[in-house]
Amino acid sequence: MFLGSFGFGMLPLVWRVSDSSLNLMSVFGAGLMVGTALSVIIPEGAEAFCLAFQGEAVPEGLFGFSLTAGFLLMLLLDCVNFEGSDSASARSQSLEHKDPDEFLHPASKEHTPLWQLKGFSALVGILFHCVADGVVLGVSAVSPHEATGFLIALALIIHKAPAAFGLSMHLLSCGWNWRQVRKGSLLFSVSAPAVAIIGYSVLGAMSFVSSPTSIATCLLLSGGTFLYAACMHILPSAMKANDHHRLPLSQGRLQVDVAGGWTERAVL
Repeated sequence: MFLGSFGFGMLPLVWRVSDSSLNLMSVFGAGLMVGTALSVIIPEGAEAFCLAFQGEAVPEGLFGFSLTAGFLLMLLLDCVNFEGSDSASARSQSLEHKDPDEFLHPASKEHTPLWQLKGFSALVGILFHCVADGVVLGVSAVSPHEATGFLIALALIIHKAPAAFGLSMHLLSCGWNWRQVRKGSLLFSVSAPAVAIIGYSVLGAMSFVSSPTSIATCLLLSGGTFLYAACMHILPSAMKANDHHRLPLSQGRLQVDVAGGWTERAVL
């Protein structure tokens, strides 16, 4: 999981792209993130609920509460100002006047802490999603239902790749240099496996935690956090391109976003 996530997160850094190409790739990555949330992560939770209540009525209230709780948790955390100072935001919003090489050469940007950069709140949201994924992965590993646990783990590993790519594209579009994007991608890649190992070690002794219902609830909480980060931060940021690079829908902006949203389903 770590190697796959980090590898896909590094892919956008090996390409030399212009600002206009970066905008298009950012829109594609945003569509990819939203598509992953709606067509992979949330259906994973729904499937887990159905497996947990075989032959019984699925508790719709718990289903909706879990998904909404994950979304609202990120809304509350978003009240904390992670977007940095006005000067940092201004630097990020004037990217059209910068050389594309500045994305790839760390010396071209001052060493600003990550939490002062535009886009850090989106990274925090994705990291909370990764923590929830790690809990699910750790709990599923100690679940007595081995087949279900394996399928859940496989699904989590698969959706990490497009999420890592989309996150890196978003951070690049926010003006992060390659070292900062690499740090963000490293945090994204290591968080879920680390929490999974801790969860496997600690939660194994708690039988109620490893129940199918608990796994399904954690999956939907994870889906809610990911949906918030994708829809409230990454997608709006990608669609708010600077006027200098704004593309009319007829030139492919909407098509690129839709293509990103459907790529996940096409691959799987």
